[in-house]
This record gives sequence, structure tokens and C-alpha cells, in this order.
Amino acid sequence: MFNGTLNTLNDHIGREPIDAFICCASFEERSKSIAECIDPQIIQRTWIAYNRDFWTFTQENVEAIKSRFSEHHTLLELDTTDPLLTADQIARSLADLCTSGSSKRILVDITSFTRESLLILLRFLNDRQLAGETLEFLYANARDYSVGDSSEKKWLSKGNQDIRSVLGYPGILVPSKQNHLIVLLGFEDERALSLIRDCEPSRISIGIGGETEWETKLHHETNMARLQRLRSILGRVEEFTFAPYDARATKTTIQRVISSATDYNTIIAPMNTKISTLGAAAVALDDESIQICYARANIYNTKGYSSPGNLFFHFSLAEIL
Repeated sequence: MFNGTLNTLNDHIGREPIDAFICCASFEERSKSIAECIDPQIIQRTWIAYNRDFWTFTQENVEAIKSRFSEHHTLLELDTTDPLLTADQIARSLADLCTSGSSKRILVDITSFTRESLLILLRFLNDRQLAGETLEFLYANARDYSVGDSSEKKWLSKGNQDIRSVLGYPGILVPSKQNHLIVLLGFEDERALSLIRDCEPSRISIGIGGETEWETKLHHETNMARLQRLRSILGRVEEFTFAPYDARATKTTIQRVISSATDYNTIIAPMNTKISTLGAAAVALDDESIQICYARANIYNTKGYSSPGNLFFHFSLAEIL
């Protein structure tokens, strides 16, 4: 994994042609961070995803990214309320990427996908990879979250409309075994608590970003406040730290937590960064018995979700698998 400042992005990824650049326009300004920096001249085709149920909030950013890539773009319409439609749209739109032929370089900007749509996209691309094909990921950091709010009042989303297993990650839950729920906690403790109550696990492991990781240190006070709220309600639960900005390290940490409870069904709820979400996905791709679940939010902080940072992270699927 590599990280650097956005103004060095093109120097880092080099001039080797990119057959497909896949990104997602959201209500966050930072959904444009990678698209506005990357050189469109080296990209053969661009897919711009957006959630149609958030069109009012995302239209401006969709149009800005479209203008950046002119006629070499395809819109990929998703819907947070309909994972089957999302999966079908991904399969239809990207089918021609996965036909036999020469090796391809696919670059995915994971910054602003929902965790569910990102997981579905990864499953599709991973299952259809060609020999010699490379799948790479970019992520733009946020300078701050819940902009303008004090640490105790910061929020990204509220409430859960429903909780479901993610398409492509159903797991194999054996009825005779108890369930072990592993939560990668972010700012959304209220939603995490709702998910825990809905799943009714016999064993709960809650992970928070390690204080020693430089990016996580900025949010450590907020993270600890959220964890303390869960402690006060749930009582004593198993806790662990993970690296939110290192997918491979996150994968290793989750596998270690799972190894301490081998006689349970394992369910993972990634509720932190998109990078750590891919780390969770890598665990489930290695072990098909593991389920990944997703809680769809009632409301998002569309006005102050984040402010753009100036860093990018770059890594490949091969690195975490």
C-alpha cells in the first residue's frame, strides 16, 4: 500500500494506460478528489457510478466528473434501496470488461461508494478477473468528518432502515452454531447498536481504529466516545484495534479475531473506512463460510459529511488477497 499527496498522484500511478477507471459521485466534495487529479489522457473508459435515490444531492458532482472525462464515460446507476438492481447494473455495465482478450488494468476509486455497493462491485470484478489483469484501488482521505460539529456531536448517518447480508457474501451459517458478530466501528455507534440488537449474536467483537495510526489519531477521541457508549449499554464486550487505512492489516486482524472463536458462525459488519471494508471483504473471499452484513442508513449528513483532504491511498487486490 502506498499513500501520498494528491498532487503526486499521476507521478505515482505512471503513464501505463488504464483500461477502465471506475468511480462514484456522491454528495461529498471529495468524491471528485481523485477524478479531478488523475490524467484523463491515460484512461480508455470511465464508469461514473451514482445512487439514483440521492440524485438531488449528487447531480452537481456527477456533472463535474462527466465533464472531466467528456465522451469517454458511461453512467452507472445504482440504488441504495435495491441491492439486486445495483448488482444487475454493475454486471450489465461492466460485462464487456470481463470478456476474453488481452490483460487489462482496472482502477477503482473507492472513496464514495456505499460499503454495500463497493462490496458487490468487488465481488463481481474478483469473480471475473482474467489472467494477467490487474485490479487497483484509490482512496482519497477526508480532512474532517461531520464538519463544524464538536467531537461528541459528530455524526455521519442515523438509524437503520434494514439490515441484510451483502449480495455475494451470504456466508454459510450453521443452525447448530452460535453467531459471532465482528463490528468495525466508526462514528456510528447508534447504528452499530441497532445492528447488534437485530443480529442477536452470542459473541460480539468490536474493533476501533488504533491510536498509533496517524490518520486515525485525529479521530481517536470521537472513536473512544462512541465505544464508551456501546460499553455502557452492552456491558463488557470483546474489543480489538485495527488499521482503518491498511486493508491487508485489517484482514490479518479480523482473521486473528475469528481464530479465537472457531466454533461460531462468523458475521462481519464493516462500518469504518472503505479501505477497511475491503480488508473485511478479503477475509470473506478467502473463507466463503463468513457472512458480511450491511445496515442501510435512514439519513445521511449530506450537508457536512466530510471535507476533502489532500492525500490518496493506492493498493492492489493482489496485495490483500
